[in-house]
Amino acid sequence: MPSSRCLQITAILLLALGLVVLVVTLSGQKPLASFVDNLIKKQVALAPGTDTFDNWQSSPVPIYDDIYLFNITNPAEFNKGEKAIVQPVGPFIYQKVEYKKQANFSGDLKYAMYYDYEYYLFNETETLKHNNKTRLSDIVYIPNIPLLTVVAQIAHNSLIPSFIKTQLEEVVAKYESLRGVNYLTLNGSVHDILWGMDDPIMKILYSLKLAPSPQLALQTNGSTDPGAMTRATVVHTGHFDIAKVDEYHLFHGRNS
Repeated sequence: MPSSRCLQITAILLLALGLVVLVVTLSGQKPLASFVDNLIKKQVALAPGTDTFDNWQSSPVPIYDDIYLFNITNPAEFNKGEKAIVQPVGPFIYQKVEYKKQANFSGDLKYAMYYDYEYYLFNETETLKHNNKTRLSDIVYIPNIPLLTVVAQIAHNSLIPSFIKTQLEEVVAKYESLRGVNYLTLNGSVHDILWGMDDPIMKILYSLKLAPSPQLALQTNGSTDPGAMTRATVVHTGHFDIAKVDEYHLFHGRNS
């Protein structure tokens, strides 16, 4: 049986060993934390030539939009003030491709600057799986949301002279003779209604810089915002603060 002195010596040695382990652990925490921080920064922060940058610039995961329209089946009665009878049409399945064009970095890698760009690709195969009744070329009637939106914005804009508003009212009154339908209703192929069709009133408003486009469209194919390709977006890369990675500094040229 070990003597009491041996037990004391053993206890002292174990205590000393414990203190050594504790000191080594505490002294190693800072280098370890720094190593982990640098590892996370290297994997997450935006930098040219990395997988993180490639995935940020263009997502490897495909994005699909299922688009439906609501066709007015009684357009003549609707234009006379009766309740619209609508029938859902679709889905029309599009792949949405988002891309950050002309991406480049500040000299100190604190910021990344780019221009937003997106476009839609029609997926006919997937569309036919879910919708074998309606084609992009089929004619539908929908409420004239694009024109009504622009007209309402002009009517409530106090900066636009009253004589222009009066002229607009006169043009809208002649809309039926210009397009063959009441201004409340927009008719055309599914494709044209989605992505753009010529319209006499929109051309006039566009020439007066009162409309963003000379066409009527529910969607834009080419960019989310006509100004997105002329006004840069700037984000933090995370090199100076990993918590700020991809946080906006400027959005389309404006302070976020």
